[in-house]
Amino acid sequence: MAFKILILINNVSDRSIILDVLGDYPTLTAESGEEAMMTLAADSKINLLLLNLKISDAFHLLESLKADERFKNLRTIILTDQEEPENEIQGLRLGATDYARKPIVPESFKARVDMHIAFIRAWEALEKENEKILERSKSVFLHHLPGLAYRCDFDRDWTMRYVSEGCYNLTGYPPESLLYNRDLSYNDIIAPEYREFLWDRWHETIMDKRPFKYEYEIITASGEKKWVIELGQPIFDASGDVESLEGIVLDISDRKAIEDVLKYNNEHHRWTGLYNRDYLETVFAEDVKKDRQLKRAFVGINLSAVEVLTAQYGFQYTQNLIIKAAENLSKYITHNRPLFHTNQSRFAFYVMDYKDQDELIEFSQSIA
Repeated sequence: MAFKILILINNVSDRSIILDVLGDYPTLTAESGEEAMMTLAADSKINLLLLNLKISDAFHLLESLKADERFKNLRTIILTDQEEPENEIQGLRLGATDYARKPIVPESFKARVDMHIAFIRAWEALEKENEKILERSKSVFLHHLPGLAYRCDFDRDWTMRYVSEGCYNLTGYPPESLLYNRDLSYNDIIAPEYREFLWDRWHETIMDKRPFKYEYEIITASGEKKWVIELGQPIFDASGDVESLEGIVLDISDRKAIEDVLKYNNEHHRWTGLYNRDYLETVFAEDVKKDRQLKRAFVGINLSAVEVLTAQYGFQYTQNLIIKAAENLSKYITHNRPLFHTNQSRFAFYVMDYKDQDELIEFSQSIA
């Protein structure tokens, strides 16, 4: 299926990373919102836009795309900084399909783009083929889909009118068991903690008349939990009422596992498994925003003196001492006193909501 990706990223480093990651895909670049609009108008094969919200006219571009019927099927992934949640929300409200945060993690970003390309290919196949060929090609596509395709009612049970064969591989239930809630509803398969969120998100999607995207967990017939992403859209009748919902549910357990490993490695020190300095800075910055009245203190432990032993006993010996120290320090961790490994030979307790200075001194003496 023909498609192209348009990249509107003004940061040279980010653009270079993205172009390298998407080397297998046909890509175009633009330098401004105006140039992007002209490129999109001239090339109908562009169906995915990667947009950095740092571009001066990024929001104006999103507004223009949302208002133009020609680009109703264009999917847009916005690129934001970690500290810009308000920009993410505004971008999504203006029609962006998804977002990715900087710094860019190549594996995770590639998986995210692959997912959107899979969705684009699926829907283009469904739209462009005539009815007879469509049924044949759809059968082949759905057979290889790592998930299920569906058509359902907009009700609390998500009553299924159509479920593809991939339902069995994804959920462990045969498709016919979900049709019209014969044995169970799709809502029964969704992990309980996500059911209300999904209902609310679909309500917002229908009100805004935009595509739906949400990641959540399901519980399979064997009791196993799986991470899935649902990509769908509401179908309206002539009077503007919701006729049905259509979409696909894809298994993203492998992608989630990769993201969890990357997140763990980014937040933990590789020797001790304790949270690292970068994560400490993130936690502290978020806490300050939430409550400026809460008492906070850092109790630092400097073990750099052990490094003089390296010359005589070797690096491994010194490293083992640091690891052993971390194990003993960990015994003092509480819910309001997490421990961080901030440097090869330095640690810090982040103490919150303590009583007074005497409490800190007493705790420091215990550590010593």
